[in-house]
Amino acid sequence: DSIKIELGPEAIILQTKKNKKGFGLLSRGSFEVTAAVSDRSLMSKKSLEARLPVQTKETLQKMKAEKQAEIYNKYTNKNLDKLASQTKDIVQLGKIKNNPPEFKPEFKSKATMRYIDIKDELDVKPQFTQSIETGAQSLLAKPVLATPALLEGFENLVINGVEKNLALKIMRHVQFELGDEKSKQRELVLDEVASEMMKSPEIIDTVSLWSLEKIENPPEIIALIGTTGVGKTTTIAKLASKLTNIKKWKIGLINYDTQKATAFDQCSTYAKILNLPFRSAMSTEDLKAAVSDFRSMDIVFIDTSGYSQKEEESLRQLQTELGSIDNLKHLLVFSGTTRDLELIDTAKKFSIFNPFGVIFTKLDEATTFGYLLNIYNKTRLPYVYFGVGQRIPDDLEYATKERIVSLVMDL
Repeated sequence: DSIKIELGPEAIILQTKKNKKGFGLLSRGSFEVTAAVSDRSLMSKKSLEARLPVQTKETLQKMKAEKQAEIYNKYTNKNLDKLASQTKDIVQLGKIKNNPPEFKPEFKSKATMRYIDIKDELDVKPQFTQSIETGAQSLLAKPVLATPALLEGFENLVINGVEKNLALKIMRHVQFELGDEKSKQRELVLDEVASEMMKSPEIIDTVSLWSLEKIENPPEIIALIGTTGVGKTTTIAKLASKLTNIKKWKIGLINYDTQKATAFDQCSTYAKILNLPFRSAMSTEDLKAAVSDFRSMDIVFIDTSGYSQKEEESLRQLQTELGSIDNLKHLLVFSGTTRDLELIDTAKKFSIFNPFGVIFTKLDEATTFGYLLNIYNKTRLPYVYFGVGQRIPDDLEYATKERIVSLVMDL
């Protein structure tokens, strides 16, 4: 807990090591703890602490990490609401939502290109000097996984589900960053692996995504799309409950699942429990009418039919129908229990909807989590939320890089 007090509740513990001090049976020892936290999380913690009253800060530091996280989120939402009119970050996030990046499989970001891409850069930049070229080629010629520590790091990534080529790329970065001597030290390799994974996937900061006191052009209309059985309906209930509790916003639910009769019952039941207005639509005209009925809402969530990625004609039809709604945005829902190849194929087929982000559900049912790196590496779709159980809304987590590292490295 002392580490989480210092770095914030999202910090992850990478390793602990006991150091002996002095001699004899009565000598006192100490513990060395290695932890990781993203720059964004640490800056957010420091900024919030600076605004807290001294007494509140002291009380907060005595609490458990889980309670700290709850209070930090509360203060974050409160202060973001107050500063919404003055910040440009939210405007930028709005642009991302309104004009999400096109799906580009195998996209290679220049921001993340480092050691492994040096040779490619040299090939297209003949103006580099011969000495630089020779130096880079000598680096590339070095054997990969040349130390037991690097090999162990690679094997751990693969065992936890990271695709071999991606795991090798990560370890090449680690080897390049540490150099020959430091690459022999297991603890340093572990730290650097975590540091490399912190650089991706891209995360949409949902605290800022819906942080305005009032939606600028209500209603915000979001359709959850995905294959059958991934948990779209339950996820909508979690989202609606979370935003209603935190923001006190007016939320409307629309069922547009024309394939399953049970979807109507489930969605309407959630709406009754959460005391939210509900509409059901069986045609494009019904959908337009339902959206029109909810024009006074802040956010409208649409639950859609689940189709296999192989049902391409049905997907195109659904895309056309949803496309008739102005300013509608899409969130793609994946199940954490689905195989990597199927997830990648699904992402490709659902790219016609141009989703602005991904929600992963059923992480509590998964045994390995390397797919969280694999899928982003192939699709470049940002992550928004993680579903970790059936409780509404408690089992819907904000996606964070710390959480991904913790899951993939089994910490």
